[in-house]
Amino acid sequence: MGSTVFKDAQLMIVRGKIGRKRIALAVKGGHNGVSHNHNDVGGIIVDIDGQQLLCDLGSASYTRDYFSDKRYTYINCSSLGHSVPIVDGHEQQAGINFAAKNVAFQKEKDRCVQQMDISGAYGLESLISLLRKVSYDKGIITLCDQATFANDGARHCITERLITTVNPQLLSDGSVNIGGYLKLSSALTPKLGVESYRVRCGNTTAETKEVKVYTIDYFQTEIDSEARFSLTICPTDTDNT
Repeated sequence: MGSTVFKDAQLMIVRGKIGRKRIALAVKGGHNGVSHNHNDVGGIIVDIDGQQLLCDLGSASYTRDYFSDKRYTYINCSSLGHSVPIVDGHEQQAGINFAAKNVAFQKEKDRCVQQMDISGAYGLESLISLLRKVSYDKGIITLCDQATFANDGARHCITERLITTVNPQLLSDGSVNIGGYLKLSSALTPKLGVESYRVRCGNTTAETKEVKVYTIDYFQTEIDSEARFSLTICPTDTDNT
């Protein structure tokens, strides 16, 4: 296993093997005010054998609107197109002030951990904290979120969203298989959805193609003041073939 931490960017990258499969994990803190920004504080990417199965969508087709105040209506720039929570129906906001805090990294033998509070990326007064902890342990990735809301008598909801461009399959036990390579397991059963956006595919901005984006959403509703979510992410086949 190899790991690299970029403390200024609050980015952790871990690479390892499980059987003959190469697996890589990227976890990002930071803020939503960088150059060519995407709203993705707390986002994760998981790659197996060079294919992103939980992915960053990259850039869309460049248009006038893409570089205007309409930028975040594009799913690939919006946090709705990244593997981060949706809180009370709200996505993350753009700007340097919408950032992770209390970011920490740990490494112990075959285990790497990044944890942070990503509540500041949403700008919601009712959201006191949203602690995200992502760990890598011998090829197994665990994502844990803990949200705390103000004790104001209101009911809250969180959608734990994951993003892929590979058509996911919902299995009978409630787990999700992505491309035959990656399995997602949680106590909750998710809802799968599909959207699309256009990307440049030629030498001019007029040459574009449509790309499908698959959403994997785990819903928590009727939250009083605190909610917890846990997800296990692992390769589907860990033998040596």
